[in-house]
Amino acid sequence: MQPSALNRLRSTLSFFKLHNVLHPQLPLTPLERNRLLGLVKDSFRQQLNSVPTPPTDSHVGSLLVTLPFSTSLDGSKGLERIHEDPIGVFEQQVLTGRATLGLAGLCLNKYVEGIKAERWRVGEESALGRVLEGLQKSGLVTKINAITNSPITRPIVETLVAEGRETKIMDLLSTAKISDKEKFEILQFGIVAMEAKAGVGKAVEMFERSLCTFGNKKYQYGEFQPVGLQLCRKVKDDESNKQLLEKLVSSAELWAKSPFMEAAIHLRFGRRTDTAINYFLSLDKDGSEYWGSKNEKWYHKTAKMGLELGMVCIEGENWEHAATITDIIRRRFCGRVAGLFAHELGVRDDGTARDVLQKALEKVRMRGELLSKERSVGDMLNRWAAA
Repeated sequence: MQPSALNRLRSTLSFFKLHNVLHPQLPLTPLERNRLLGLVKDSFRQQLNSVPTPPTDSHVGSLLVTLPFSTSLDGSKGLERIHEDPIGVFEQQVLTGRATLGLAGLCLNKYVEGIKAERWRVGEESALGRVLEGLQKSGLVTKINAITNSPITRPIVETLVAEGRETKIMDLLSTAKISDKEKFEILQFGIVAMEAKAGVGKAVEMFERSLCTFGNKKYQYGEFQPVGLQLCRKVKDDESNKQLLEKLVSSAELWAKSPFMEAAIHLRFGRRTDTAINYFLSLDKDGSEYWGSKNEKWYHKTAKMGLELGMVCIEGENWEHAATITDIIRRRFCGRVAGLFAHELGVRDDGTARDVLQKALEKVRMRGELLSKERSVGDMLNRWAAA
């Protein structure tokens, strides 16, 4: 008999001696099974230290795939075990060589559900750490690329947030060899998870911390714009969240996708006019080639913001800038935007200026809705024609 086989036989006999001492009824509960498997694994490793090729977890696991230690997840009992002890179930699958990225994601999701339902508390040892260790032992990931594997990206992020270890997200991303765009997308998962866990205030804090992570150039974090806009909408109508809104608006130069969006965010959420005024002044300086390159949609949305800007200027009694913006709209947009006519924007006095802009804005909005409906009908007809 080969030495390794003899040692394995001795190890098996040692286990049955241990079983006789413990006297448990098999099959065991998930917790008892994990403890017993741990004892078996340690026993095998101690017995086989002298073997030239030490056993791996898969070697040990191959001896444990038969009853009474079968860890198959088939059927309802397997699903029950995942609900009872998802991380333990995953570790069992690592031992048997059956671990997959999909199973890791499922077990982490079940673990997060358990935390939310308060079925268990977060311990000092991170459940994610146990899962990542198992994945590395199985050869499925490395420490550097773990968070970039799509089946487990979101579960990893949501687990860290649930455990209160959200700062670790940045540690994982800092070593990941992926583009900034991909890193921003992963961070968005964390921000959304933080809002679900602790409210919009904590989500805004995490959002702001995420900015300047990879630099502080204007519009560098444009991939964050959908999340930033969503957060702005959620806090803008609550007076108690006024400071949160100020933070979001002030940092828009980093997370807006373009100068237009930065101006729109400042105007619509912060009622700040300076950025939008400077935007329109810079547009007015551009030549005919620039204006000729823009499409109907751009003209429509830009004229709409210009009219809104003029109204805000009037509300703040900033008559000079209101007149300047109105003049730019009359010269640059009338004749290109349906519903806008130069003679209707001829304001004679400050008292009627707001009404003039209000009527023009209503026309532009109405025309925009009609165009949107026309496009929807056109798209539908095109789909039918192509079917």
